[in-house]
Amino acid sequence: MKIVVNLDPPTYERIKSLVADGEYESVEQFLRVGADNQLAMEVDAADASATSAEDESHEETRDTQVTASLGDSYEWGYTIPDTVPTRDPHPTDRDGLLLFSQYYRFLPLKVVILELAAETAATGGPVALDKFREHMSEAVIPIRDALVEWEEANDVSKQDRFSTGFPNRDASDPDRTMRRYLHHYVGRYKPEKGEPSGFGHDLGFVSIHTDASNTSRIALTDAGRTFAALTNPVLSTGPSSDTPSLATDEREYLVAHLRANLGLEYEFMEYIYSTLEHHEGTYTGAMDRFRSFLEGTDQFSDDPSDNQIRSHTAGTISRMVVVGALERGQRRGAYNTARPLASYRSDHITINTKTTQ
Repeated sequence: MKIVVNLDPPTYERIKSLVADGEYESVEQFLRVGADNQLAMEVDAADASATSAEDESHEETRDTQVTASLGDSYEWGYTIPDTVPTRDPHPTDRDGLLLFSQYYRFLPLKVVILELAAETAATGGPVALDKFREHMSEAVIPIRDALVEWEEANDVSKQDRFSTGFPNRDASDPDRTMRRYLHHYVGRYKPEKGEPSGFGHDLGFVSIHTDASNTSRIALTDAGRTFAALTNPVLSTGPSSDTPSLATDEREYLVAHLRANLGLEYEFMEYIYSTLEHHEGTYTGAMDRFRSFLEGTDQFSDDPSDNQIRSHTAGTISRMVVVGALERGQRRGAYNTARPLASYRSDHITINTKTTQ
C-alpha cells in the first residue's frame, strides 16, 4: 500500500541526515521503522492499562511464582577483573545534554559495561571499537535469549520484560535491531562530526577516542568502572518475578551521577517529577508544560513536533521508572511519583576497585 506523507523541511532534513549516517537504508525505511515503533509504544501502553487490574488481583500468585528453569542454556553470574584500564571520557558538554529518547533501559548498557571491563582487562588497555562491536554482537545473544526464554515461560507482560532494549530476535530484520543495539548501547565514532555517540558515551561511562592510526578505541572511564562494580541482581543470579532490573546501589549511583554530570537531564527529570506530583491524569495531559521546558533547550529549539516532545518525555519517564523515581499508575499513560530524586545518594556506596590509567 502506498501512502503519501507531507513532512516539514526540517524534519525531512533530519531524516536524510540519519540515512546519510548509515542509521537507515532510506527515508522509506525510516518511516516504516517509525510506524513500527509507534505501534509498539501503543501496544505497550495498552498492555500496561489492560493488565493493571489483573496484576493486582494476582499479586499473591506473582509473588510466589517459581522461576522457570533455563536448563543449560545460560549460566548466570559474572566476576569483575581486579584491574581494569580506564580512560578519561571524550570531551562533551554533558551538563547541557539531554539523553536520547531511545535510551530507555539501563540493563542492556550494564551488559556492555561488564563485557568491556573484561575485554580491556585482558588486553591491558582500550580495545578497537569495531572489534568490540563484533564481540558484543555475539556476547549479547545468549543473555538476550535466556531473558526471552524466561519471559515466555513465565508469561511476563511487555512492560516488565528485562529483554527490552536488547536486539529483538523475532524482528523481521534482526540485523537492523542488532545494529541499533550496537549504535545505542556500545556506541560508535562519527568521523564526519569528530565525536562519538551512544548511551555509555553520553553518560560518561565509556571513553571512545581515535588514535594516531585513525583507529577508534573504547575503554571504561572511572565512572563506568564504578558502575560495573555494582552488583546487578538479574545478571548475577538470573531473572525472577520479584527481581528488579537494577539493584538499589545501581539506582542510587545512576541518579547521583546524572545530578553531578548531566545537569540539564537531571533538571528535566526534576521538572517531570514536580509536574506529575501536582498533575492528575496522564502525562500527555501535561505535554504543553514539557514542551515549554524542552523548547528552551538547544536540542529542541527548532519548533519540534508534538511527537518529538512526547517521545522524548516518554523516554525520560521510562528511565525514571527504572530507577524507582516513578511508578506506573492504574490508567494508561498515568504515572505516580514514588521517590524524590534529591534523596538519591551514592556517597554511602563503597567500591573496592583497582584501575590503571
